Amino acid sequence: MPLIQKSLECGVPKLQLLALTLIPGLFKKLEYAVFKQNILPRLMLALEKSEDNTVKIRVLGTIQELQEAIDQQTLSSLVLKSLEKVRQKETDP
Repeated sequence: MPLIQKSLECGVPKLQLLALTLIPGLFKKLEYAVFKQNILPRLMLALEKSEDNTVKIRVLGTIQELQEAIDQQTLSSLVLKSLEKVRQKETDP
């Protein structure tokens, strides 16, 4: 898990994409609280900070895969706020 966390934070698109492919399998093995505190914030940070559109699309795909398992409060407080930040950043004149 620490390697996946560092890969999401590093800013190297190739490492981020590799970590993103491993997250759904890791999600099944971890307790939800651990995922929510350690992986999900880094996932949202990768979405907000990445300049690579492939990484952004893959993060959104990962969130979509896991959306049924993520509680409603986390979706509204963390995920939607990150999506709003990305929308504001992308539509900046």
